[in-house]
Amino acid sequence: MFDVFWRVKGGSIIRIDESQGVLIYPPVESWKEHINKVIIRNIRQIDNKWVADEFIGSNGKEMWGEVEWELNQNRIIRRVMFKEKLRESYYERTRLRKPNMFQFGLMYYYFDYEEDLSFPLKSTEEGWLPGVYLAYTYNMKNDPYTKVFVEYTRADTDYDGSLDDGTPDTTDNIFFRFEWDIGYTFDGGDK
Repeated sequence: MFDVFWRVKGGSIIRIDESQGVLIYPPVESWKEHINKVIIRNIRQIDNKWVADEFIGSNGKEMWGEVEWELNQNRIIRRVMFKEKLRESYYERTRLRKPNMFQFGLMYYYFDYEEDLSFPLKSTEEGWLPGVYLAYTYNMKNDPYTKVFVEYTRADTDYDGSLDDGTPDTTDNIFFRFEWDIGYTFDGGDK
C-alpha cells in the first residue's frame, strides 16, 4: 500500500511500510524510547479518506486513537479520535475554523457622581444603567480583518442637587458607542 518516509510537523520521521508506520527519529526526548516501534498501524481507506490507528501519548501507557486524513484544497487535514472525542489538529484549529463570529451581551453599569462642594451647591447623581452590545468579527489568517461593535445603554439616574426650586430630579441617560476596526491578519507560521 505505502512505502515512504513521512516527516511530521514536530520533526519526527516515520517510515511507512505497507499498512503500518515505524518511528525512526523523534526530536522530543520523551519519545526516544519509542524508536523502531510501530506508532501507526492498520492504515486503510474509507471512502475518500485514509484512516489508521495512531499511538497517542508517550507516558508509558499504550494509548491508541483513530486518525483520519483527508485531502482538502491541496492540504492534508488530520483528525484524531481519542476516547471517542474528536481532537482537532493544529491546521483545523488555526486555518479551517469558521472565520465569522457574532456576539451579543448584556451590561449593567452603576453611575455614581458627587460634587465636593458645600450645601446648597453640592449635588449627587446615581443609578444603575442596563445596556446591550452586539459585535461581528471576521478573522482569517492571511486575509483582511474587520470588527464592528455597537453598544447601547439607556436609563434614568436620580439627581439630588441644586435645581431652580431645590427639588430632586431624574436624568435620562443615553450612552452609545460604535467601533469599526479594519486590518489584516498575517500568518506567523505554526509557532
